[in-house]
Amino acid sequence: LQSERAMAFHVYATSLRQQAYHLASIEQGAGGRATETRHTETASMLRRAAGVYTFLSDCVLPSLLDDLPGERPAELAPSTAACLASCTLAEAQAVTAHRAMQKGSSAMLVAQLHMGVSELMEGASKLLREGTGQCNSISSRLRRHIAVTSTLHEALAAAYQGYQQLAAGQAGVAVALCDHATALLRKCTNAAEGDTRWNAVIAETGSVVQAMRGYFDTQRSMVYFQSVSKNVPKPPEAKVIVSAIDFTPPCDSAMLC
Repeated sequence: LQSERAMAFHVYATSLRQQAYHLASIEQGAGGRATETRHTETASMLRRAAGVYTFLSDCVLPSLLDDLPGERPAELAPSTAACLASCTLAEAQAVTAHRAMQKGSSAMLVAQLHMGVSELMEGASKLLREGTGQCNSISSRLRRHIAVTSTLHEALAAAYQGYQQLAAGQAGVAVALCDHATALLRKCTNAAEGDTRWNAVIAETGSVVQAMRGYFDTQRSMVYFQSVSKNVPKPPEAKVIVSAIDFTPPCDSAMLC
């Protein structure tokens, strides 16, 4: 009964994520206020899903480990639930970073928010590694999702960091940061392992980075008269500003929460 309850919670969290993805995909043609509301709702759904996954990993699944048979599904492993909580928070953080960019927040803040996405995804990857043995197998699609998303947002952080360098008069460094971002995007392609579902996202991000590089390079060659730097500064410090929304399960007379 408890394993069925756990699976029900897992399905609920997955449903929240899917609703968030659908909301994010809706065309945003109703004006700035509608766009901001949609971003807030999307991030909130993802944070709620993260709360459900956290509840599963901390309160429900650990007690089931010893009772499960040899064929142990990943959905009933505490490490998988904890990993998915971190992944879902990373997705909420990505929504926040995108909205910060749209609102014209400082480029350095946007870069830090993107590094926060990467940090959360790296945390998810670590949780998967530490949980080896809790289940029979982990979806290769989940592993790709973590690897590609982490590196993609690291690339965006590097590109946005270029604006800080340009403001400091280091246009050559700004161009080098975009070149570094492009190299990271090539790693994304490798991490996708032929999964064509990532092609459009990687290509779109590459176009953004190239547009930024073009602007920085014009400033470098026509204003600052600098060569492209051979070195790039260390990544900006990650700034994570999202957290899971606590989940309180429904109770009935047949079981205690």
